[in-house]
Order: sequence, then structure tokens, then C-alpha cells
Amino acid sequence: MKWKPFLFSALAIGAVFVLVELALAVAGVAPLAAREDPFHGFSASLRVFEADRSAGVVRTRARATRHSFNAQEFPLEKSDGELRIFVLGGSSAYGFPWGASRSFSAMLERGLQAAIPERDVHVVNAAAMSYGSHRLRILTHELLEYSPDWLVLYSGHNEFVEGRLQDRLAGTEPLPRGVRLWLHRWRLYSALTRLLTPAAEPRENPEDASAAELIGFDADRRYPTDVTEAGREAVRIRFEENLRAIVAAANEAAVGVVLCTVPSNERGWRPNQNTWPGALSGVDRTAATVAIERAVKANESGDHEAALRAVAEVETFTTSAAGAWFEKGTALLALHRIDEAADAFVAARDYDGQPGRASGSLNETIRAVAAETDAVLVDTEATFRAVATDGIPGFDLFEDYVHPKPGAHVLIARELWRSLAGAADESAFLSALDLPDGFDYVSDTLSPDAAQSAETSPLLFNLAVVLENQGRYEDAMQRYRRCLELNPGYYVARANLGRLLRLTGNPRQAADEYAMVLQVAPDHLNSAIGLGESFRELGMLDQAESAFRRATEIDPSEPGAWNGLGSVYFVSGNHGEAERAFRRTSELDPDNLLVRANLGMAIFFQGRLDEAEAVFRESLADRGGDPGAMNGMGAIAVERNDLAAARDWFARVLAQDAENSLAANGLAEVRRREQSR
Repeated sequence: MKWKPFLFSALAIGAVFVLVELALAVAGVAPLAAREDPFHGFSASLRVFEADRSAGVVRTRARATRHSFNAQEFPLEKSDGELRIFVLGGSSAYGFPWGASRSFSAMLERGLQAAIPERDVHVVNAAAMSYGSHRLRILTHELLEYSPDWLVLYSGHNEFVEGRLQDRLAGTEPLPRGVRLWLHRWRLYSALTRLLTPAAEPRENPEDASAAELIGFDADRRYPTDVTEAGREAVRIRFEENLRAIVAAANEAAVGVVLCTVPSNERGWRPNQNTWPGALSGVDRTAATVAIERAVKANESGDHEAALRAVAEVETFTTSAAGAWFEKGTALLALHRIDEAADAFVAARDYDGQPGRASGSLNETIRAVAAETDAVLVDTEATFRAVATDGIPGFDLFEDYVHPKPGAHVLIARELWRSLAGAADESAFLSALDLPDGFDYVSDTLSPDAAQSAETSPLLFNLAVVLENQGRYEDAMQRYRRCLELNPGYYVARANLGRLLRLTGNPRQAADEYAMVLQVAPDHLNSAIGLGESFRELGMLDQAESAFRRATEIDPSEPGAWNGLGSVYFVSGNHGEAERAFRRTSELDPDNLLVRANLGMAIFFQGRLDEAEAVFRESLADRGGDPGAMNGMGAIAVERNDLAAARDWFARVLAQDAENSLAANGLAEVRRREQSR
């Protein structure tokens, strides 16, 4: 048997590697996975703090405070008795809309200083607007250089922000993720890497580094839509990986970590988007949407039993419509079925197709990581439920959807104080904050508008995003404009203003805003696409083509850029180029049936009816009630003079969408041809 020598050789080599690995383990050589984070290098390229040696302090860089971070400072040299803590998170930990002075980090500092007066306590607010765990993982490595005793993480709401950036960060590694992780767990690879790789020299001008250009200080806040269960799980896995990397880096530096679960407004905040199963037909989707609208009206009129009946209709189509769950929770709460209502509100949050609140699975991940590592868990979510009205957090604890009210910040600080000070005397904590015994953490002002006092550009920006997500476009634009008055260079706010101007029927003004963004940020993809869409709506097709081409050059993998380019060619009658652009779009976004319909029509107008029909039938096989495909089939039937079939296709579209102009025009053409026979 010729294969036996090869087998024995492979086994012998494998045995040698196993023995070497065991020897290195005995010698105390740790794998790189236990010592080195692949994202560590970014922290050398993007510094949030800088030393002021003349004043003997470390301060937040002015560039970082422009949009994202609070201005903070702490001693350059850590004294022997100092207790130094950094708080990491997004805008909730930042203290939106009041800033660091009203956040739980400031109250924690006062409480700890009173509890341990013999130590000099500094709690530094290192949270930043819209920061998710991927950014916090980078920031952690810088913070560990400042000799903290503890890191406190209050993070989970922003995990769906900047998905494209997260992919690009992962993509900077030269090896596939699985191979990279395997090598980082191999001790022989670790030993050879440390032997052969010299220590990296710090950059003289780190803000000019390409990594800084890639990441930037400011999160480009754009939530994805139509997030599926698989998408949520992918985000959860990445969140867990980031948490574990942060804890591992802190452990290596002998720094403690506190992981906080993150509560959110459940009873008072409607989900942003319903998502539908891919197999659900357009007719059924329309019926479910109408039923949800009936549930909303029934709850508003006080007929909660009718609302439950309407929700039951939705459940015959799908059990994952976030809006239906919210109306169910509202009705059950009004009927005093509290436990059922609580479950319904949680489902509404977790099924949101445009998630802006930490899901139950993310909070369970926080608990699991704390249980499996040396991190300390502070279960803030459970604490909020314990004090919330009916045990369901709402506007009694939150300013909007995730940002705690002042009393709720006190509550978070109390729980952290109990954990870090090892104390339980609530009176002593409240006394340190000059608050009375029996302080009520729950607000009796059930209003989402207290944040209107915000008068800094980052806070105004975040408030505008909140208002925008709730459909209050005019109020949001007012905040974006005020934000730009304070800081004309806040280009993300300008891009968002441009988007709302276009959505509200002002493409000319939108184009002006997008053009200004591209002057200061030439590679801002959303603005290039928005500029193209604005020009297209204005009928300026040459300018629209130029803008969309620019977008495809900024990011050749962005389907929206190619789809926009295809639409310009289609409108201008260049159906060959439209077909090429739509094919590229479909390659990048194969599940988008609207794009397939565009591709089919581009082929149809070139007279290739059989090919067009194949595209439409493929869409109908995936979703039988797709209106774009049915309109396409109707157009093909008209061209073949099969008027009965055409009438049937267009009637099916109008049955689910009575205002569909393409179907209405197609049916009118069928009638005209029938009359002319």
C-alpha cells in the first residue's frame, strides 16, 4: 500500500507539532489570541486623548470632542492611591442629551469618592456618540495605556450601526477570519511571531495614518433595514467576539471589567420597521399591513379587544411583524394582562427590522460573557424592570428609545457604585449626590421631548436622528440645521439633512446639501448616491449619471450606486447600459426583487421577450405576488397580444395595490387594444 508511508509520515509530523505545542504550553507561552487583538494596531493610528505635559493632565483631543466625545481630563501621572475608571459605550453612556456632567459616570465618581475618601477617584467618560463594540474594541487598547483600574462597558444599542465599516475593519486582515483565529490560538505560531516580528514604532503623526482615515472619530450613523434573524445572529456573534476581545485585553493588563446589560424603552417606543418572511406573497403582506393599521386605530380609540383581533389576523400570516407585537403589547397592557404585555413589547423590540435598541439576545450575550470570564456583571436591564411602572420600562425611565432620563442615570450609577464600592447603603450613595432618601428614580413626565434643550452639535445631531426615526421629519431637519449653525463642518448632519429634504420633496435643496458634503468628504458614499437621486428627480440625467458613477468608484460593491446608475440609463432610453448596471446590482444584491424587475424591463425594452420572461418568472418563483414581476409579465403579454393574460396580470397587481400606476396604465392599454379590435 503506497499510501501507508504518507499516512505514517503525516502522523509523525502531527505528533511532533503536538509535542512542541505541549512543551510551549508548559513553558508558559500563551497563544496570540490570549495576548493580542488583531484590531490593536488601529488604536495606535487613532488617538482620542493626548497629553498636556505642561498642565500634567491627559485631555480629550479637540478633534474627538467636535462631534463624538465629551471633553474630559485626568492626571498624566497616576498617583499610588488613585482609583481610575473609564466608562465606554455609546450615546447613552455619553449622557445624551445633557453630556458627561449629568451622566452616570459623573455620579459614580461622586459616590465612590464619598465611599472611599482615602483614594483619589477619577471616572473618565470615554463613551462616544453612536459607538458600537467594534469601535470600543479599538479604543480599549488606548485606554489601557493610561493605567486604569476598571473599564465599565455600557454597550449594545449601536451594534447594527456601521456594518460596512465593521466588514472593512475585518477585511484589513490579510488572512481569512477563520484561519487568522486558528493561527492566533497556535502557540508555535505565537512564539515564532514574537521572535521574528519587531516591536512596532509609534507613528509621529497618527492622525494622518490610513487607519484613521478609514475609521475616523465620528460614527457614520446609518441603520440597516430588513434585518433578518440570520442578520441578527451574525451581529450577535460579532458583538460577543468584540466583548471577549475587550475583556481579554483588559485581563492581560490586569484591569478589571464591568459589563452592564443595556435596557431600553419598550412600552413607549414603536419599532422602526416590520419585516416579512420571503415566502409571504405581496397580497398577504398587504393584508397583514392593513390589519396592523386597524390594530393601531383600535388601540387609539380604546377598543383593545378589537386591536387583539386585528393582531390575530396578522399572526395568520407571520409572527415576526414587530408592529403587530407592539400593538398587542399596548392592548394587553390596557387590559391589565401585564406579563403577556411585557413579553409582547420585548418581541416588538427584538423583531424590529431596523434595530436601534439592544435585543434580548445581545443582553443575554453580555450575561454569558460575564459568567464565562473574569468580568463583573451589573444587570442594569433587570434593575430597570424592577423600578419601571408595571415592570415594563417606558418614558418613565427614558428620554426617547434608549437614552436614560436623569433619574435613571442615578439608578445606573447606584448599581455600579454597589458593585465597585462593595457597599449597599443607598442612603450614603444618595447623600453623596445631595439627593434625599427615598429619591424616586422614575420620572412622572412621560414625554420624549425633554432633550429639546440640547444646544451642542453632537446632541442636536443625535436628537435629530431620533426624531427622524419616528417620522418627525420637519422637527429633525430643524435640529440638523441648528447643528450645522453651530458646526458647519458636521458633514454627516448635512448628509442627513439632504436625505430628508429629498424625502420631503425638495430635491434641489437636497442636491445643494449633498454637493457641500462631497466638497469636504469626497468619498462620502451616501452623499454621492443622494446627489444622483436628487439630480434624477430633477430630470438632470447627465449630472445624475456623473454622481452615480462617482458612487460606484467610491465603493464598487454598493448595489444602490449601480441601481441608481441603471435607473438613469433606463430613463434616458439607453437600455443596454441599463441592463449592464442592473445585472451588476443583482449580482451584489441577488435577493432584491425590485432590482430583478428593473433588469427584466431593461431586457424587455430591447425586444428580448423570452429572456425578460425568464427573469420575471424567477422572481415569481421566489415570491408569487411580486408586483414588479407581475407588471413585467403583463407587459410581455401585451407585446405578444395576449390581452386576456395581460388583463389578469395587471388585475392581480391592482388587487394588492390599487394605486400601482404601472398596472393601471397597463390595464388601460389592454382596454384600448381590445376596443380597437
